[in-house]
Amino acid sequence: MSAGHMTLIKGLIDSSFQDPQGKSFQLDTREVLIDHGALSAAGEVALRYARPGLALLVADENTFEAAGDPVAESLDKAGFGMSGVMLEGEDGDPPLADEANLRAVQENINDEVTLVVAIGSGSVNDMAKLASFHAKKPFITVATAPSMNGFTSRIAAIIRGNIKRTEVCHAAKAVIGDLNVLCAAPKNLVRAGFGDLMSKPVSSACWKLAHLIKGEPFSQRPYEITSGAFNDVRARALEIGDRDPHAIRCLFEAIILSGFSMSIAGSSAPASGGEHLISHYWDMTALRDKRRKNLHGEQVGIGTLLTATLYQKLADLDVDQFDAASILADYPDIDQFESDIRKAHGDFADFVWPQAKAKYLPREQKLKEVEGVLRDWKKIWGQLAPMLEKPARLRGDLEGVGAVISIDELGIDRQEAYRALTRSKDIRSRYTVLDLAADLGLLEQLADETLLDSGVLGV
Repeated sequence: MSAGHMTLIKGLIDSSFQDPQGKSFQLDTREVLIDHGALSAAGEVALRYARPGLALLVADENTFEAAGDPVAESLDKAGFGMSGVMLEGEDGDPPLADEANLRAVQENINDEVTLVVAIGSGSVNDMAKLASFHAKKPFITVATAPSMNGFTSRIAAIIRGNIKRTEVCHAAKAVIGDLNVLCAAPKNLVRAGFGDLMSKPVSSACWKLAHLIKGEPFSQRPYEITSGAFNDVRARALEIGDRDPHAIRCLFEAIILSGFSMSIAGSSAPASGGEHLISHYWDMTALRDKRRKNLHGEQVGIGTLLTATLYQKLADLDVDQFDAASILADYPDIDQFESDIRKAHGDFADFVWPQAKAKYLPREQKLKEVEGVLRDWKKIWGQLAPMLEKPARLRGDLEGVGAVISIDELGIDRQEAYRALTRSKDIRSRYTVLDLAADLGLLEQLADETLLDSGVLGV
């Protein structure tokens, strides 16, 4: 299984793809090294992508402790000088991917820097990625946890003005995963990586849904990559929970492939649907409400249970008696729609409004769209059903690895979960299952049932 993953990874690296404009491109990432003791090869890898000079190491206290010294030693042997940026969080928390930490990295990239090296994942990776992109410097990542899929994607998340955004950048030229380090990563980080990957049935279905209803581009190849990785990882849930080296390798390889799928598709759509909007919404409100910051993959796992349950409820509908005109009887004009958005999102409204506005259609256009959805209902579900998984099975997978399965574990109450389920659709222009439920006039009606039946409320 793992050998197949590495064959696929190498094959994708060696392949050419076409962007939506028909221009040929290759993946930014040219090398993925996963092995026990891989840290010692950091210098050798670095020389393939940068001339010897000053390497800027970006880490936080924990990630540097996990891998910093061996990486520095290897780079030194390869002829690199070194400087460093140690990102810091507040009150002992991990550092945020925010403008202050981005500036901290950018201010240390001078003409002498020939290579930026991220030692970590999450915020460390994203800050090094963005800063190196803007400085036009090559960048490699030494992963310290299999916690997220951003190592090989061309996007990075950053908080600007208390709003979490995704921005286009480059991916790492090389990714190094030392299995000794990855297997020693905190269990919650491993479970977060698993939780992120468990979202793929929902994110794939949302991507297909946007294609069928909105005509958004959909590519079979990235879908096949993510679905294959998903199936391999879920089969090893128990072993991943125990941090078995073979299973952790499988998880990390799947994370690499998930990032590749986004780079190939030219967007995060293969790996980010309604479940990710829920997580992003919680990120936003946590900053505003001074609530505990949770791991991205933990929130995505809960969002997956919610959206998979919502998908199931919509799939069970008999829409023969639905009437589009009745559904849209109270459809707002653009001014009323903006007023509703601003009332719902308060301080976030200036950011949310352009995203929500991009999905707004005048009533006559929306009427035709909803009529088409009702007319083609069986055809739509004929294409979505093979992509989806039963919520109970996804919950079992998350339980098997020991992942978070209730909002209580995230410090989120029922009211906040309800708001995320009903309002997170506004924060991105991407069409997802949340929009479909809203277009049918059912999102608020089904929200409480979805919270209850998904099991995220606990016992």
